[in-house]
Amino acid sequence: MRLRSFIEHEFDSIDLGDERLNKRSRQILGDLYCAPGESYLSACDDWAGAKGAYRFIENEAVTTDKLLEAHRPKLIERCHDEKEILCIGDTTEICIKRPRTKGLGPLNYDGRRGFLMHPLWIVNPERLPLGIAEVRSIIRSDEELGRKHGAYRDVPLEKRESAKWCWSLEATSKLRDDLGTDAPLVTAIFDREGDIFRVLSTAVTERDRYRLIVRAVQKRQRADKIGSPKVWEDLASQPLNDRITLEVQAGRNRKQRTAVLALRWAKVVLKPPRVRAPAGAAPLSEVEVYAIHVVEENPPSKSDRIEWKLFTTMPVTSLGEAKGCIDRYACRWSIEWLFRTLKSGGAEDRQFRSAAKLEKTIVQDMIVSFMVIYISMIRRVRPDQPCTRVFRESEWQALWTYLFEEPLPDRPPSIEEMIEFLGMIGGYPGRKGDSPPGPKVFRRAFTKLPAIERMWLIANR
Repeated sequence: MRLRSFIEHEFDSIDLGDERLNKRSRQILGDLYCAPGESYLSACDDWAGAKGAYRFIENEAVTTDKLLEAHRPKLIERCHDEKEILCIGDTTEICIKRPRTKGLGPLNYDGRRGFLMHPLWIVNPERLPLGIAEVRSIIRSDEELGRKHGAYRDVPLEKRESAKWCWSLEATSKLRDDLGTDAPLVTAIFDREGDIFRVLSTAVTERDRYRLIVRAVQKRQRADKIGSPKVWEDLASQPLNDRITLEVQAGRNRKQRTAVLALRWAKVVLKPPRVRAPAGAAPLSEVEVYAIHVVEENPPSKSDRIEWKLFTTMPVTSLGEAKGCIDRYACRWSIEWLFRTLKSGGAEDRQFRSAAKLEKTIVQDMIVSFMVIYISMIRRVRPDQPCTRVFRESEWQALWTYLFEEPLPDRPPSIEEMIEFLGMIGGYPGRKGDSPPGPKVFRRAFTKLPAIERMWLIANR
């Protein structure tokens, strides 16, 4: 009864080699979806269900790749409904608060142990999440703790932690292949850690298949100007291309304001850095990309100044193209919703004996987090769709009866109306000026909805 039709639809193609395992997988995800953030014992109906969930994670036939592979067909289906998709790569620390788990590595110091998770988060330009294309984990060794950045200068990229950005490009390329000939536009977006010359070089060679936008941090040199000036110093000396305004929302220790941003862009040829090429690989050659520099002219303080330096393989020859690139990069922040929802849902409180088992359950939690965010966002971009696209008939009917104690309407509520109903049982005040309900509200609502639905079904037998 607690198994959501959303879960059944999302994972109807899962194949773990045993139909019992397939059924157990859908049951566990359904239980976690109904009680996000809870332990297996709390989320499952009884001890037998919780024991089955723990045995499922311990089964060697269950891998993170197979769990994600079952999610992939629906991801591709949602991507085909879009004109463009954004593939956002980023890394988050998973700090395990129970250090008895074996196989963990140090994070920023030895007292904090865990591992890194590096997903490829897929959204549309409206920031509606479409799914997770890939998740890779990184466990640091104790020998790496405290090692200086310069110590990696002669280490090949594939042996560094930075190789994760190459993984994200490979996953982007594979997703583009899976989408076929009628694929939407594909754009990969990376933060400053992704400013790696080999990443830029790979994206330039693949520019006919996907585009790349990466926030720059390295002091790169231009190879197309005499004296090889540094890119950003040279670009800052050029006349302004244009100005744009940006409404900055109020935040912690920050007042709402209208920021005026100076905008410059140029086509540049980057000089390759002096690093050792991997054995058997050709040396790095110059790459041609576009550079965009946007900076606030009169910030209230130096620490509040807005400044972005972007490299992109997209052509930027006009204000519209420059603004389009900036708007796409701004969508990068949507992956923080995934990390915040994952961690506030108790992923770091999971207790398993080994890091390998812990990775499986955190991938499950990540998939559930995607679904919670999808529910919270679909109201903003697709409000008029019927709620039966996501919810069962019995769910909206039970919730309507619980809230209003009136006869059912002739038609199902819209997504927007159903989200409002969930907000009402999730503790959302709905006052004038309140921002729309988010994942925290829906986690609380999803813990109540199964009991409401169950009692409604019993009463209407």
